[in-house]
Amino acid sequence: GVVCPPDTSNVDWLTIPGAKIEDLIHAWRVEYHREPCPMRILLIAGLNDLMRGGGFESVTTQIERFSVLVKHQNRYHPGKPNAFAVAPLLPVPKLVWFPDNGTPPPGYQNRIEEVNQINDWIKVMNIHNNISQVPMFNIWGTRTTKRMVEGAQVEFKTHMWNAWRASEAFEDKVHLSDKMRVKMGQYVVKYFEGERERNGPLV
Repeated sequence: GVVCPPDTSNVDWLTIPGAKIEDLIHAWRVEYHREPCPMRILLIAGLNDLMRGGGFESVTTQIERFSVLVKHQNRYHPGKPNAFAVAPLLPVPKLVWFPDNGTPPPGYQNRIEEVNQINDWIKVMNIHNNISQVPMFNIWGTRTTKRMVEGAQVEFKTHMWNAWRASEAFEDKVHLSDKMRVKMGQYVVKYFEGERERNGPLV
């Protein structure tokens, strides 16, 4: 139901609502397993894995598996290798509850430390893969402000609730608003354009 403007670059979007990383790996292999042209790949996934029983080990293991498969595919186009990048996880309110949001709902399981740990791991992996910049989706839908408290400047971080889908309860919000989703897509295109400017065309 979201209409995005035309891409300014040739970007293939492989999207599966509700998919885990394992599902995306399978779909990628079906579509691109023997692709003769080198590719730049940006993986934006992992939240569904966490919400369906996964944790740090399972998420990072699947990302590593995806990375290995992408590198292994280089044998079909000697010379210019594929590039594999991973975007950090969105701080969805269903999993992440900032202390400055207020008291969490009864029974809420705050997985903020786990999400932060995964995002730190992703940052290191991108560096190892020579990826210098990815969209910072780990701060999307949040607001950071600074105030003076007893003579000292204190930072407050909360969710920016109007950036998330209004039909979902605060503690169940997983989806950004349509406006933010379009903006997210535009940032993905800008990422690929930036990679082409920084590292040159693949073909």
